[in-house]
Amino acid sequence: MAGALLLLLAACGGGTEDSGPVPMPPPTAGPTPTPTPTPVPVPVTDVPAAAVGSYTARATEAAVRIVGASTPEQAVDATAQVLVDAGIRVYGGAAPAWAARAPAASWTIDRATVFNLAAEARDRAVSGRLTLAELGQMWADFGFPFAGSGMPGEQLLGYLRAAVVEGRAQPGELRNFVPLFVAAMAERQGTPADLANPATRPEDVRLTLLEIELLHALFDRAFSFTEPPAALSGSGTMRRLAGPDERVRAFAVSDGLCAELQKFYGTIGSKALEKGVEYAQGRLTESGLMALGMTRDEVALFGKYGKMFGALGSALKLVKLAQIYAAGQATLTVEGPNPVSKPAWNGPRRLVPVKATAGVPDAAWQEYQRNNGSEAYQSAKSCLGFLGAAIPLDIKDIAQQAGSWRVSWQLAGSPRHAVVPTDVNVFNASSSGNPFGMKLAQAGPSSAEATLKVDIVEESQLATLFQGPIVSAKVRVVAKVQTVEPPSPAVLAGIVSLAGTVGSLVDLGVGWIQAMIPPTTTTTITVEYHDEPQSFDASFLLSMTYDYPHLRGSPALDRHTISGQWAGSMTRRTLTQGGTEHAFFSGTGTFTYGSLTTAPRTDDDGCTRTSAWALRNGAFQMNLGPAVNAAGAVLPDGPEQINLGGGDVPVAQWPTEQRTLTVACPESDSETAALAAAPEIFVAAANAMNLQDALFMRPDSPPPGLLLTRGRLLADGTLELAYTSPRTVSVISPGAFTVDTTIVSQDSLIRLRPVYAPAAPR
Repeated sequence: MAGALLLLLAACGGGTEDSGPVPMPPPTAGPTPTPTPTPVPVPVTDVPAAAVGSYTARATEAAVRIVGASTPEQAVDATAQVLVDAGIRVYGGAAPAWAARAPAASWTIDRATVFNLAAEARDRAVSGRLTLAELGQMWADFGFPFAGSGMPGEQLLGYLRAAVVEGRAQPGELRNFVPLFVAAMAERQGTPADLANPATRPEDVRLTLLEIELLHALFDRAFSFTEPPAALSGSGTMRRLAGPDERVRAFAVSDGLCAELQKFYGTIGSKALEKGVEYAQGRLTESGLMALGMTRDEVALFGKYGKMFGALGSALKLVKLAQIYAAGQATLTVEGPNPVSKPAWNGPRRLVPVKATAGVPDAAWQEYQRNNGSEAYQSAKSCLGFLGAAIPLDIKDIAQQAGSWRVSWQLAGSPRHAVVPTDVNVFNASSSGNPFGMKLAQAGPSSAEATLKVDIVEESQLATLFQGPIVSAKVRVVAKVQTVEPPSPAVLAGIVSLAGTVGSLVDLGVGWIQAMIPPTTTTTITVEYHDEPQSFDASFLLSMTYDYPHLRGSPALDRHTISGQWAGSMTRRTLTQGGTEHAFFSGTGTFTYGSLTTAPRTDDDGCTRTSAWALRNGAFQMNLGPAVNAAGAVLPDGPEQINLGGGDVPVAQWPTEQRTLTVACPESDSETAALAAAPEIFVAAANAMNLQDALFMRPDSPPPGLLLTRGRLLADGTLELAYTSPRTVSVISPGAFTVDTTIVSQDSLIRLRPVYAPAAPR
């Protein structure tokens, strides 16, 4: 398609004398042109643009009028006024033409195309052909000289941000009208985007065909002609179009089939001529140009603006083609409650239906389109049909083809909160490589629809367990609707090559045409769920009497009674495995001893043994996270658990006991020995705590840990795990030995008080 546009422009004077015949695929039978009434004479004089005091207010008012329009007339008139303010002359139909606000852009626009732009822009909350990131990439692919920091979309957003900030400070500056209008429309997305906010990403900003057109005009108006370039003068004739079957047909510019097509396309590419173009100072902001990595002097050099306008010219041809294809609109509707709550962990599944409806919007818009058609617009579409790019000519054609439409689906924004399930949806129509394609079913005289069921991801264990504050995320559901059968890549490449375009640009043109032609609509599912903690204030009260670990079958030597408390803060980290992120918390605190006494379990020799302890408080670690096996792999279905351990703390800093043992025998003097200090009694008690809920017995089972699911939630959000029952815990080495620890009695308590991130501003 881009080639068809380039070809026809060249045929109107841009070609060379020795271009010669250019091969073209054989003509295909396009749709039969719809008879149109004889044009009504219109005044020769254009309606001049009115004076404006504040372009900041003008941009906001225009966005409000378009998005809030209750009739087609209101939306079309408001859209036409925006185009005029952006320097684009509006003509066609029975109404007089509206003169462009000076400085004028290099092209004009037909009212029938304005209707298409208005119909899409009115649905700004859900519509948008490209994101700002995609537009920047398209310009870069065609050679726009981005030289600043970041990706092309980031640089383009940087330019707009600088212009918006300046425009709000200097409301009388015309040069900032387009950025201000783009910003006002971005604020009216389903998920608003603030262009002045440095946190906004180019992927967050969706653009309708109207805003894309205006951005091209913004750069075009920064330059002015000092003399009419040769490419714009003279009538010229069409090149000879030859198909493989040797048929030849020559078109004069006056030919009824293609006479008006050139009026639909911008001539911004003609400004890539060194002679006859000069930079108009003050029409692009210095701060904005710096965001693109340019200075005024650099832009004024032919090498810079030659590349700039060559790229913008190629891109604009694609935009104009998409505008002609934009007669059919698409909308999305979330059926049922919205916002929707996530299912609790291990709770029942939650599916949200989203219905796509494609066609001509409603009766009022259909009637407006029927009565305000343009002969030039119909001729342009007929010409494209001849070139192999058949498209519906009117509402009747759209209605007849509704049964063949298809839609491709995509989720964006917060994919970890929702997925496209394949078990409850029927995907039977692939589209541009997208596996989630559906056929649409006829729903009315000129509309069709299809429904996608979106699977809402369940809450994490931590979110469900702690019942923290409710937060929300925006899941964008994107639908691209093919309302007509798009031209095949072979047809597109053949047409593009007619203009003698470099091969790589042919491929780019085909790809971007296919990306831009489908009406793209977006809606938002607001998913609400409990927030996950960012950290924990943790405490551990230990009170335990236990028999020291011993081999099964052999007697325990000592029974210890220990008390004390540990306190610390566990901070959030991320554990990534297989591309999936898991929250993991860890923190070091100090264990402070309360007391420690020991009673011997054996006294067969008649001697009495007593122990005295010198205690040194020390550091120990508490961890909280998903269950993992012995190899460290996350067990996704395992419960979250706490683990007490030394972790990253050096052994020399652990809580340590030094024992003084006195042995008194009936027939000998007492003997006292001071044993070496060692981290022993507390560590054994901590190990015994770990083993109470999850036993470490085989490679695929969790290591020792305390399961959060057994805790109880207090009124202040603290999770409390209490341990009071005696039991024997074991470490089993398969085929070797088993070590038992008998907990005689205990009254231990772990408390976890979650700390959440500050609430995001609304």
